[in-house]
This record gives sequence, C-alpha cells and structure tokens, in this order.
Amino acid sequence: MVKTVSFAETGHFTSLATAGVSIQAGLLAGQTVAGRDQVLLVIPTPQQTDKCPTNLKQLFGENGFFSWVKEHARQVNRMLCGGTKLLGVYIFSPADAFAQSQAQCIESVRMAMSADTLVQPDCSSPSDSEGDSDPLILHVDSKTLKYSCKTYDVAAKWLKPAEIKTQRGQGNRLETLTSALDVHISILVDSSSKEPVRNLVQGAVTNWCKAVESCSYTVDNVWCQPDELLGSLPPSPVRQVDLWSSQLNGVCVYKPPSDNSQKEENVTTLPVAKSKSRSIFSIRGSLSARAFAFEKSSISDCVNSIKQDLMNSLRSRISALIEELDRQMETDSNVRTLDKPACDLIAEQANLQWLLPKRVLIRHPDSLWISDYLLPSETMEDVLERAKVFFGVTVDHDSVETPEDFCDARPVAQRSASQPGERRDDSMSRLNHDSVEKKSVSNVATSNGSFLPVSLAVVGLLCVRSEERR
Repeated sequence: MVKTVSFAETGHFTSLATAGVSIQAGLLAGQTVAGRDQVLLVIPTPQQTDKCPTNLKQLFGENGFFSWVKEHARQVNRMLCGGTKLLGVYIFSPADAFAQSQAQCIESVRMAMSADTLVQPDCSSPSDSEGDSDPLILHVDSKTLKYSCKTYDVAAKWLKPAEIKTQRGQGNRLETLTSALDVHISILVDSSSKEPVRNLVQGAVTNWCKAVESCSYTVDNVWCQPDELLGSLPPSPVRQVDLWSSQLNGVCVYKPPSDNSQKEENVTTLPVAKSKSRSIFSIRGSLSARAFAFEKSSISDCVNSIKQDLMNSLRSRISALIEELDRQMETDSNVRTLDKPACDLIAEQANLQWLLPKRVLIRHPDSLWISDYLLPSETMEDVLERAKVFFGVTVDHDSVETPEDFCDARPVAQRSASQPGERRDDSMSRLNHDSVEKKSVSNVATSNGSFLPVSLAVVGLLCVRSEERR
C-alpha cells in the first residue's frame, strides 16, 4: 500500500531557488493523522561551515555530517510542542545527484530518526499506531521544484514510493490546546542506598510521568468521550485541557526501590525533612503545555498530545540541568557529581533542590509554535538565536510568550538578605560559567525544616551542600 503524505507548501524551496541555492538538507516535522503524514514544518539543518556545498558529495562528505544531523534532530525534538514530531528528512538538489546518493540519504534519515534522538514516548496515540511509522525522505528538484517522496522501510532497510499532496496554509487549520501543571517531586534516600543520584532523578521523573499518563481530563471545562472529535466542541480560539489526578496533588514523593519494589505516594509536606536516615532531593517548577491538533482529531489523541508535551517538557528541562551540571564538573571540583552514591547525601547531611528552567514559546512564521527553555543566566536573545540556528527562522520579541510563573530566579546577590529565615553559608561552593560572574549560593531554610526555592544564576538549580544541622 502506497503511503499518502500531505505537504504544507511554505515557499521555503522557492526562496532557495531564487537565492541560487542548489544544495540543502533538513528535517521534516508534523503529525500523523489516520495513517497520513502531515508535513507542517521544513527545518534546514545548519551548515557546519560558512562555505555552501555545491553538490551532494560535498554535503555528505563534510566532517561529521551525519552526527550533526543526529544532533540537530535531538535539538529540534526538544523544541517541538505537543502534537508535532519529526517525520523524516528532505533533500534539495538536482534530480540526478539525488538518484546517485540513495545510500547517503538513507543514512541521513536513519541518523535523524534514531531512537536516542527522540524523547521517550509514554502516551500512545491511536492514529500513530494505525499508521505507517516509516520515516520520510522528501526530494525537491532544485531546478524544477518538483516534489517526490519515499518512505524508508526500517525493517526491510529499503525505500518505498509514497504519494505526496501539496497544499497551502495547513498550519492555519490546526487548533491550539493548552494546559499547565505544578511540579514538586521529592526523592527519599535511604542511608544505605548505593544508587547513583542520577538514577534516582530519572526514576522519580519516570514515576511522575506515569501519574500524568493516567490523569483524567476535561476540555474547555467539559467531560468528553475519548472518541469524540475536537471539531464537535463549541468553537474556541484556544482549547483548555485540565488534568486531574490525586497522585499529583501536593508533593509527589518518590522512594527508590530497596527490595525490588517501588513506592510512590503524595503528601502535602516533606514528612522526613529532619530524619537522620533520609535525605531529600527535590525538583520544583511549573510546566505549561502547548499542543496542536486538527478538527478531525479525537479527544483522546488531543489529550495524549498535551500529556506527552508535559512529559517531554519535564524530561527536556531535567536533561538540560544534568548536562549543565556535568559540564560544570569538568571545570569545578566542588560541583557535586550525579554519579555519587545516594547514601553520601545522608553522610554529608546534604539537601539538593532543582528549580526547573522556564519555558518560552516562540511563534514560528509557518503558524505553529515551538519552544525553548530559558536558564536564569540567559536572556531572550539566546532563545531567539537558538530558534534561528536550529529552525532557520528569524523572529522578534513580539513572537515570544512566557506563560510560566516562577519563583524568584534572580541571583542570590540581587535578592534581599533580610528574607525571613535566610542565612548565608560561606562554605558553600560557587559555579562559574563562561563570562557569568561567580555568585555564592544561599540556603533558605524555614523553621519547619523545609527549604524555600533559590536558584543559581547559571543553571536554575540549587545545590545546597554540607549543611550543618542545628
């Protein structure tokens, strides 16, 4: 059976031909609805050098080209909103050159769609499971601008023909869905636990995602049947999806398994903050979700897109914090290693608290939204620059939204020292990041033993070490 692919004409390839560009490779993003791939975004892969390739041999022969395609795909996946995903790659070149480079094109799509570039899925979508998941290879003839499309059969490792239908303004027909959740995850650590801190964080995030996956929901304050169509609801410029679960009320406490069992419960306080046999590692922040769906999409698919966006967003932020901390460990021996056994947290009487980076939504010129995450050391210019590098679009501040309300994320030096319960520990470590001035980190303790959120100017996390208990 020949797969049908709908392609939203954006004028991108016409602009390339007008500018005299004859060679370009990039990614395709969109949705899979009822077995049909809907291509909504054309995303050029950034050039590694200032010199433009004049043929495919030069393009594919660049040092580390396929690894760069893989990294580009990873970054794009991180910035896509709910309901949109990578569908494949495109090649803009003369037809004869494309015909002679099939093996390299297959390698490009294989690297772009490799499993470790994608955020691990949790919510399965019926429309995805019914359709063919084989990725696309779209070719556009740089001389005639004619389209041809093939799918890469992952199992058989060969190319199959696909039918392509072009249309304009497809992104304008999408409906927007929004949602939001507060996150407060606390990890209880046994004094005998040898599990690395890194594994505990991953386990806690996985448990939180399972709770999100099982949430009940309303759409625009209405209880809907899963098989209802989105278009059957009263018209609304933005659909509000509210998620409900007793597991997400208050503080979500995760206790790592000690006897091949796992325990997850919800409380409203930190119940063992002063216990000598436990230490608490907490993750806090607010998550805003944004997803897109067609009117003919089922309510179940729409809600799954929102849930997936929340889970992907949390994982992306945690990944950014871990990567930043790993980089800091290379230059600062005082930075706590995440590979350290959890029992050392007890021995050092340490408490760790991470504040999640803030999400920024960016209006793409093709009528969709993408997102990025703003660390406290960054400015909005950094976000706009990443959109330009990874999506090839230039946007201004009017195309940016910051929907999340956060705790005070200013550097401690800029905060009032007279805040109730605040005291400075001069023995605490400092972090340095490029040109960012070193700032000391303060511990904010309340009378009941819990900790107020404070963030580092560098990565938006709080690492409180060697706290002496009174």
